[in-house]
Amino acid sequence: MVGRFHLCCIVLLLASAPGCLPDAETARRDWLANRLIEDNRDFLDRDPDATAAKWQKMASDPYLFFRGTSFLFAADHLDPSQADHFATDFGSHAAAQVVVMGDPHPENLGTLLWSDGTLSIEYNDFDGALYGPYYLGLRRLAAGFGVLARRTEHLDDRAEAAIMEAVVRGYIDEIHRLTQDDSPTLIREGESNGTIADDLLRRSRRDGDALQNFDRYTEFVDDSRRFLRGDLEPPDGVVLTRRLDDLSSEELLLVDALLHRATETLVGDEQSATLHLVDAVRRWGAGVSSYPGLRYYALVETDLDAHPEILLEFKELRDPPALEGLDLWPPRPFANNGERVVTLRREFHESDATDPFLGWAVEGPLAFRQRHLTRYQRNISVDRITRQLEDGDWFAEDVEELAALAGALLARGHSRSRRADGTASLTILAELILPRREAFVEETTSAASVSVDRLFQDYRVFLELLEERGPLLGYRPATGSSPR
Repeated sequence: MVGRFHLCCIVLLLASAPGCLPDAETARRDWLANRLIEDNRDFLDRDPDATAAKWQKMASDPYLFFRGTSFLFAADHLDPSQADHFATDFGSHAAAQVVVMGDPHPENLGTLLWSDGTLSIEYNDFDGALYGPYYLGLRRLAAGFGVLARRTEHLDDRAEAAIMEAVVRGYIDEIHRLTQDDSPTLIREGESNGTIADDLLRRSRRDGDALQNFDRYTEFVDDSRRFLRGDLEPPDGVVLTRRLDDLSSEELLLVDALLHRATETLVGDEQSATLHLVDAVRRWGAGVSSYPGLRYYALVETDLDAHPEILLEFKELRDPPALEGLDLWPPRPFANNGERVVTLRREFHESDATDPFLGWAVEGPLAFRQRHLTRYQRNISVDRITRQLEDGDWFAEDVEELAALAGALLARGHSRSRRADGTASLTILAELILPRREAFVEETTSAASVSVDRLFQDYRVFLELLEERGPLLGYRPATGSSPR
């Protein structure tokens, strides 16, 4: 499946034979191990088994390793001491205060069902959202498409470069359109959005209309709907795929409290709804970076005619990755991570109507994001793109088309959201980028390409570290830790 990646590994493994490691590579290995431990220290102490499973999941595929290491990416691009640091000629103090979604990559694009029944494609994971330099997110998105391309033997180096360039050109074209007061890019079903986007919309509509998540996660017991329990999909070794577990009485009280607190943060008529918790479970196996985190599914009855019964997800939120050297804005403009994530998603999206049940709640030091759980929500799948390329049904041009759309949606979000000081971003971005478009394309694609090279090198080292140091990279969890 990974094609050219195997050849890269052979060369790199030969270069890293015992006694052959240069000082810089040894330092990188130690830095990589230390950063992985530091980024996951809370998970390691609270649930070492789940953290080991997270790292095993990341070890199974270079793209999953990419998804789980956005903090490494940020450090490489912002810390001048890093060997692969790539400075920018297109930055400014003002452009470092743009709403950045934290981790834009192909699989963070997905369908959302609007309150009026419309299906659209938007970015949907804002766990790492904060104010920062716009170019960091664009480089991350381009690199994500580069990793997608490199992990398959059906796209060569030229196609990989063209796909990453399409991301950047899509971004630039959207900035230009918006400066001309043209309509922003919208991806809707019923329109021509390209092969991959239209495929995603079609499958989301089909599954949402036919299945619903009630059929996927619940059953009737004594005429009452309840969640299923246990492994709904077979686990892959220590890595859970889709498992639902009973909650303790303490956790049930927590979910009930989160439900009522989150209702107060909704923005529509749902804020005044009466909600009753029927059943709740712990969900395991979802996500990559958030794999060990707390994630609860709640079955809820309401007094809303349109939604008499709903499924909600409560996902634990952590602090976003630190942007090293960039303390240019108020350090904590939000009261908690829930408010940060939901507020910045609403800023970034075209409309609040993409999820009427989007909200947040806090319990002690823990913050959670609430969202509506429906089968209409389906994300871009790198595995599906790879299979379709292998089968000859999709081509490099189709991935380029998706890459350009992804770049345009990122530009739309950066442009429409307010900066940390409350002012607009579009003019600032346009003045930096548009006068020297080709130079911006060259800088961004070069930086993304360097990051893809580094990603595959780091992935190889990560596999070695797990083999040498064990499933927790040699870390000894603090004693007396508890699930919460």
